Order: sequence, then structure tokens, then C-alpha cells
Amino acid sequence: MSAVTGTDSESGSATAAVSGMPEVSPAERTRLAIAVQVKAKRAALGLSARALADAAGVSPALVSQLENAQANPTIEVLAAVSQALGTTLADLARIPAAGPVVTRAPEKGSPEDLEGRTLLPAAGARRVEMYEMFLPAWAQQQSAPHGVGSEEVAYVVTGSVEVSTDEWSVSLKAGDGVRFPTESEHAYRAGKRGVRLVTAVSMPSA
Repeated sequence: MSAVTGTDSESGSATAAVSGMPEVSPAERTRLAIAVQVKAKRAALGLSARALADAAGVSPALVSQLENAQANPTIEVLAAVSQALGTTLADLARIPAAGPVVTRAPEKGSPEDLEGRTLLPAAGARRVEMYEMFLPAWAQQQSAPHGVGSEEVAYVVTGSVEVSTDEWSVSLKAGDGVRFPTESEHAYRAGKRGVRLVTAVSMPSA
């Protein structure tokens, strides 16, 4: 397990620095994101590759290339495939976070002093479920994966908490927030005074 150590110099937000994760180009990350989304959404709809190709007006070979991250499709092709899958182009090409993205509380003042700030930017057509959670001192909640393309955001209202997966962990205090992919199991472990937090699970539109 690796701890989060990076910091965004402009926003003051800590970013993921997870060891053992290969570096890929932005173009390759986009191709991989499209591959995952096309395959998952096609399977969820019960469509064969040929059925999707027919609905989108493309060849079955192109669908195979898309699902194996071997194609460089045009915007027109992606728009047609998105429509056939009942989703948006933005959601189809959305690049999930590779690890946790942390937003820290302001160094001066308190969270209550802020007029407002963005904790989780919108990311395409998504379904969102929000929760309020309280964990007493040292209590832990283990959460199951939320599915392909899912993400979770958590904002600490009071107390402190450690958020972790098998690959990373990050400690948060009141006023901190974190966004991370939830395609694997993850856990929240409260600090010595417990923790109250608000979480939102974001999933691709059906």
C-alpha cells in the first residue's frame, strides 16, 4: 500500500503518487478509458459486438478495435457508438482517476469561513448517490466495489479518517475531501475522535 504524497501547486490539493503504476500517454489513457466503457456498457445492454456495430453504423472490426484500445476513432464514430450505447460521448471517453485526488482544508480560517468551493467537478452524464456517515473512534467501514467506471467523493465534516484500498491510503481531517475510483474494495477508518463525513458515489449512466 502506498501513501498519497504529491501536491498540486496551483490548487493546493494533494494528488495520487502511487508506486508501481505504469505511466501512459494521455492518448493511451483515453483509448483505454473508451475500451473499458464500450465493453462494459455493451455487456450491460446484452449486445453482441455485431449488434453494436449495426446500431452505430460501423464495422464489427472497429468495435473490436475500440474494446481492445487499438483504434483512433473520429468524433463522429465515438458519437455514433455513444448513442448506440445510450450514453454520452463525454462519459464514454471519461478518464477515471488513477488514484485518490485530495482537496485539503484551507490553511487559514475554517471551512465555515468559505463562501463556497468545488470539491468534485462534474464528469459527464453520471448517476450520483449521496450519503451521510458517522463512525465512532477507531471504527472501520469496509465497502464493496461499486462497478466499472465508478468513483466516490468524501468530505470530512468533523473528526478525522483514513481512506484506503489495497494500493493506497490517505489521511483526512475536517475540511478535507477526496475523490477516488471505486472499482475495488475500499475502507474508511475513523480517528480517535470519530468522524462525520458526507460521501457521494458517482456511476456511469445506464
